[in-house]
Amino acid sequence: GDADDGGRRELVLYRREAFDRQWRFLQEEVINEGVLGWIQGPPGTGKTTTTQAFCLSLDMREWELTFLRVGREIDFTCIQVMDKKRRWCEFKDDAGARVTEMVLAELSESKKHLVIVDGYLEYEDNHKRVYRECRAWRKADRQRRRLVI
Repeated sequence: GDADDGGRRELVLYRREAFDRQWRFLQEEVINEGVLGWIQGPPGTGKTTTTQAFCLSLDMREWELTFLRVGREIDFTCIQVMDKKRRWCEFKDDAGARVTEMVLAELSESKKHLVIVDGYLEYEDNHKRVYRECRAWRKADRQRRRLVI
């Protein structure tokens, strides 16, 4: 990096263009406009990391978060951040839709809520069931509910 007037080197943060595009998409389209967000791309390109970083930028006085990680075979993870509390649980993947339905039914009606489904594969029946539960939940209150797959 360049040296400043005191001879010290400046710290330069590099961000990929894809990070900035995904961040803008999440803010402008999903949060502001309420669209159903689909984030796709090859493994290891930063989709999950960018989405999680974005979630940390939300005003938690206004938003609650539920992060659902669906696996290929046996794992289903749910992480929630609500009112300064965190909840984490893990289940076998075949319980994913049942757990998703229960988790979404328990959510507060007083705040906006963002649900992220990570790891979705359209050919996995259990993933489709989780998606259907989330889509129905979002449809019931599009003013305050947001969904990213």
